[in-house]
Amino acid sequence: MPKKTSVATAPYSPDGSLLHHVSDYGGLDHYEDPETGEHLTYEDIWPPLAVPIIGAHFTQISGPQARKYKVVKRQPEWRPNEPFHATFAIDSVRSGRSAKYVILTSVESPEDSRTWPMFVVDLIDVMIRTGIERRAIMSGRWMVAKRGQNYGLRLTKEGE
Repeated sequence: MPKKTSVATAPYSPDGSLLHHVSDYGGLDHYEDPETGEHLTYEDIWPPLAVPIIGAHFTQISGPQARKYKVVKRQPEWRPNEPFHATFAIDSVRSGRSAKYVILTSVESPEDSRTWPMFVVDLIDVMIRTGIERRAIMSGRWMVAKRGQNYGLRLTKEGE
């Protein structure tokens, strides 16, 4: 029996796109007061600046300086790695931390803006096992694979 994937859950952005690397998602979600646990926005901490000091070699900083706030980053949504059927087109090629990968988009629903990364080695597997139609279209049953710290789609294997 073929070995099943060891990826039980996979990281997704709020729009449903599969993240190639967990650090691809982040950014400021909110500030948190360590004493009270209160969630504060950027504007709560840094109100609009007064008239800037012209010619100064520093940035004017405003806002409460007496208290330290903890920066809380957005976290990806971890979803179960369930196989699914879909038809994708190759949208672009990107360079990752250790290799190039392709970005797939859905051809079934033009308004679907989600993106799906795929390792080049898995793209070659699709080409060998099922082929790719004209305009870089490929259909199949997919699930998420992990290589190192990166995530990408791959065709399911028999028994998955």
